[in-house]
Amino acid sequence: MEDLLRRIFVEGQRYTDFRKEMWLQATSFAWKNLTDPLVRRQFQKLAVLDDDLLPKEEHAEFFRIAAEMEDIYSQAKVDNLSLEPGFNDRGELWRGPYESLTLEGRNGRTVGDPSAVYLEMHAYVRMKLVKLYGEEVVKPDGPIPAPPARQHVGRELEILQDISRPFPDKQDVDITPEMVRRNLTAIQMFKISEDFFTSLGMKRMTPEFWHYSVLEKQEAMKCYTFAWTLCADDDFRMMHCSVPTQEDLALVHHMMGNIQYYQHYANQLDVFQYGANPGFHEAIGGSPGVVEADINFLMSMALEKIAFLPFSYLIDLWRWDIFRGSVDNLNDRWWQLRQQYQGLCPPVRRSENDFDPGANNHVPGNSPQIRHFFSYILQFQLQEVLCREAGHVGPLHTCDIYGSHAAGDKLAGLLRLGSSMPWQDALARMTGGSGKLDARPLLNYFAPLRRHIRDSLGNSTVGWTPATTTSAPRQPSARTPATNRPRGLSTRYHLKINK
Repeated sequence: MEDLLRRIFVEGQRYTDFRKEMWLQATSFAWKNLTDPLVRRQFQKLAVLDDDLLPKEEHAEFFRIAAEMEDIYSQAKVDNLSLEPGFNDRGELWRGPYESLTLEGRNGRTVGDPSAVYLEMHAYVRMKLVKLYGEEVVKPDGPIPAPPARQHVGRELEILQDISRPFPDKQDVDITPEMVRRNLTAIQMFKISEDFFTSLGMKRMTPEFWHYSVLEKQEAMKCYTFAWTLCADDDFRMMHCSVPTQEDLALVHHMMGNIQYYQHYANQLDVFQYGANPGFHEAIGGSPGVVEADINFLMSMALEKIAFLPFSYLIDLWRWDIFRGSVDNLNDRWWQLRQQYQGLCPPVRRSENDFDPGANNHVPGNSPQIRHFFSYILQFQLQEVLCREAGHVGPLHTCDIYGSHAAGDKLAGLLRLGSSMPWQDALARMTGGSGKLDARPLLNYFAPLRRHIRDSLGNSTVGWTPATTTSAPRQPSARTPATNRPRGLSTRYHLKINK
């Protein structure tokens, strides 16, 4: 392990030295006065550094500690970090890739309001909890006590799927038993995903991918999931400990979407070999498909994607406030935001002696999460365009683009751009619209679920009144745990496996 860390550090330091040299050269020019927008954009990308601006010795120490503590979600604390002029704090640096998008205030200023469907879903889940535990435990007009979720902070509503299913007696589509029965291998799982992309006329995985990727757990290997471009010819790789489950097949498909992005923008200049913004990389491969788009499935999808929208926004809102020095009571502010945006309250009384945000690994890991807010809206916006290209007629949630070269050509055109133009321009070229982030396709996708929820709510309160604390609901003991449910896989996955 020490040899591997040493090699990672040496290569990382070489790349850091290269980036610093490019930064020094770029910032020596008055590039903001350049008239060619493409050349000016190259300089703009080169003129931004993050932790690489640290002195060499401090950067080495930072990298060593971060690498050694990665498996426990820790990262070195960096003091005296001097940011590139133009950024007042790290929050501005993180928001930089989103360019002119206003990310603060009214959930990021999208077209259409994604909070409407969240409010309805929150009320529906709360109604089920009240029925199960009573009004003394869960207030019918208050926030929901956040259930203990050590590994799922931010996804508390998602882990309540079992009690939130609209039709609990109806069996969900779950191909995991069939995958296990057929002894589906890791290679076969990746081939299934590759088949989806090639059916759209998109790229196959390269020989280097199949030769160098680690697709199943090796002896003494810690399991992480990564996708890489080596920026050298056709060398794209992945590391993933595959298991034969439907949920893991969805993750494989998502990561293969990242590889497709790498492949398509490989001919761009190095400085443009990134997604149009970080949310685009998250969205590709995560666009919703259709398995058996009944109300149970739509609820499962909503609890995964819509329920995470407010958290992926507030976790960065909380950190941006800290970066600008406007927050003193960290834990209190955390729960203020969680109640305001998610309608959740702590299950027991909390104080500044606690640090609940640290339970989410992205906080000690220093990883921005606004990309998930962006991507979970963008996925449906892209899906609407691809379905239109595929000639789909009917509700959006019934669309399957498998086999459509027209849809594949449209998607490939977006991927080839990388970050060579502002994301708004890339999106406008893709959609033929204004280039704004638009939540209306998301609302259309979940329209049948929203009708069911509204019919079921009756006189139940939508929204919540503030609360300070409440008791945690008891965990169901006689109920069967939620199974691995559909996560946006294409119908064709199931047809091919279940034949």
